[in-house]
Amino acid sequence: MRLPSGEPGQAKLMPSRKSAGVEVAVPEATGQGPQPSASPAAIARAANRRRDVRTRVSFTACVRHEGQEEIVECGNVSKGGFSFRSRKTYVAGSAIEVALPYYPGTELMFVGALVRHALVLPNNNFHYGAIYATTNRTPSC
Repeated sequence: MRLPSGEPGQAKLMPSRKSAGVEVAVPEATGQGPQPSASPAAIARAANRRRDVRTRVSFTACVRHEGQEEIVECGNVSKGGFSFRSRKTYVAGSAIEVALPYYPGTELMFVGALVRHALVLPNNNFHYGAIYATTNRTPSC
């Protein structure tokens, strides 16, 4: 039994299936979006183009650029890169060095990174995304 679709583009429902004793309505495949047979992991990958899972963090890092160091706040990290907020202006594509997480009084170990994108925030702040320069990955975003 099909239910009528009220508006164009609205999914039509096919006869329901019983799954573990529970009746579930299954949307009809229309060629738009993932097919019903796609796994939840495949659907999530299709929605997120990033290669690595990002983890939200709340710590500081030390960014070194052209001989000057700045303490910044990190927003998230992954295997391939990180994001940070700063008051300084960094040009997309510029090379930086970063030590993260930063703990005052400890010896810093810097790794190379490239600024991939910049976003202007209110109050003369900037949000940056960076990838580690030491990885053998090609940028995907």
